[in-house]
Amino acid sequence: MLAVRETGKKLLFWGALLMIGWAAYELYIRVDAMIRPLGMFFRMWIGEKIPFERAVTYIDWKILEIPGYLALCVLLGLTAMLGRRKPLVWVLTMLLSVAFAVFSVGFSALLAPTFWQLLKLLPLVLLFLGAGLSLIAHISLRKKRKEQGAVPGTGKNPVGYDPFNMQRPGWNYGDRQDKK
Repeated sequence: MLAVRETGKKLLFWGALLMIGWAAYELYIRVDAMIRPLGMFFRMWIGEKIPFERAVTYIDWKILEIPGYLALCVLLGLTAMLGRRKPLVWVLTMLLSVAFAVFSVGFSALLAPTFWQLLKLLPLVLLFLGAGLSLIAHISLRKKRKEQGAVPGTGKNPVGYDPFNMQRPGWNYGDRQDKK
């Protein structure tokens, strides 16, 4: 199970790193497409003194779908990277990677057909597999620890730790003095 846990950690790390790199690169490329329409919004709002509520109605929200999705992908990668040791983050990563994969198939502009679609889904698959393997190993190791019982000398098991049997009667210096 330790090998499964290490494999899960590696898959989670590399999946998160690929996700951050790919989504940040795509987001950087798409910023140019967002600047012109959002620039028009700011010119209307600030330059022409049109009220904010009215200026917002002129924004085409379709242009913000893909950059918003990419920003969420970067956040998913960062969350998976920073929370690699927490089981709750693993479950969240698994759920979000499936949701993002289903959601990304709907974006035809984001995912071109065939080979590119497979390559862009690879980080999500790595995140899902890494989180799943880490969760399986965590649950298995937790069960094994429960079956083995409490560690000697802890609050649940007050027996002291004595690996060399030093505390048995007659072994201490003081016990030998009493026998004379």
